[in-house]
Amino acid sequence: MAADYRRGFKALAERLALEVRDGMGSDWQGRLDPRALAKHVGVVVFDLPEMRRLGMKEESLRFLLGRGRREFSAALFESDGVRVIVANPSHSAVRQASNIVHEVGHVLLRHQPPTEIIDAGCRRWDATMELEADWLAGELLVPRRAALEVVRQQTDAEAAAQRFGVSRALMEWRLNHSGARKQAARERSAYERNMPSILRGHTR
Repeated sequence: MAADYRRGFKALAERLALEVRDGMGSDWQGRLDPRALAKHVGVVVFDLPEMRRLGMKEESLRFLLGRGRREFSAALFESDGVRVIVANPSHSAVRQASNIVHEVGHVLLRHQPPTEIIDAGCRRWDATMELEADWLAGELLVPRRAALEVVRQQTDAEAAAQRFGVSRALMEWRLNHSGARKQAARERSAYERNMPSILRGHTR
């Protein structure tokens, strides 16, 4: 079943992502540094092992460094008005990028952190907030116009993923769900329909 976003959200996310990139001096055609993005919006990123010296409860730290290590991606915390992202450095660079930018998405969308606490002191965001943060993260990492350019130029998805510093799965998701492939297909179809008249115009 397709995700249900509030009316106008995708257009808002597209504009917001481009505005943020522009504010960082990064255009829509290049890779986005997730940690630079976090710094740009005033969020500090710490790697999980650093949390011991920063006072994380030993029980929580043991869980996250032990059996929870594979499952834990990143988490957003707020203390005295300061927002901090804790990232898992054992994950691949592309996964870390997605995880960190997702958490920054919550900040940019001004989502209020929920009060419910689950494993290791992390908060449980509701499904709507998660969907929105996921979508905005996708727009930030691979803007829609970049996805459209990838399809128009028939760039290999793996090569495009490496260029933008994301996983192939995320790139494929952006190419499909941003509407880039559908738009490019409509453009090709319109071009092919008009081709005979274009050729006739040149043979008169």
